[in-house]
Amino acid sequence: MTTPLRRTVSADPGLLSTEELLASQKGERRKSLERLVAMHNQEQSKEAKAPILARIKEKVRWFLEHARIKVSYDDFMMLVTLFVLFGEDLRLLSFPPSTDSTFAVLNNICFFLFLLELLLNCWAKSAFSKVKVKVRGRDILKVKVTGYMFSFFFWLDLLAVLSMIPDIGWLASL
Repeated sequence: MTTPLRRTVSADPGLLSTEELLASQKGERRKSLERLVAMHNQEQSKEAKAPILARIKEKVRWFLEHARIKVSYDDFMMLVTLFVLFGEDLRLLSFPPSTDSTFAVLNNICFFLFLLELLLNCWAKSAFSKVKVKVRGRDILKVKVTGYMFSFFFWLDLLAVLSMIPDIGWLASL
């Protein structure tokens, strides 16, 4: 003979309906519960009116908590470029004179980053080869450069570095 299955049912006070909860309370506690229920109902109605915003809010919350942002070298140098272009104007408009030395240090760092980028690009992205050339009947060895060095982007980067010289106080005074 098999024993019948029994289920245990418990009453959880957390599962009371709003009406049951309010009916079980009296006095000040009931009034404060009524205020909380009214506030909760207002929040629910706002979210029901704007379900798109609630979904966007959840996606933004997920992004802020879980997304991994990777900044590449190009992204970093783009931020440095934006600082060089607009940092001085931002300093004059928004910051007190006590921050001038901080901005000067940041400008120095940006200058050396641009200079380092120029040198590394010349080294890593250029190829040098020896070429024999006849000039007036004599063989002369010349160096042929291909790649980054003396390309359009080389001159652009060199111009960027040279244009920063007036912004660097110690370098401009030389």
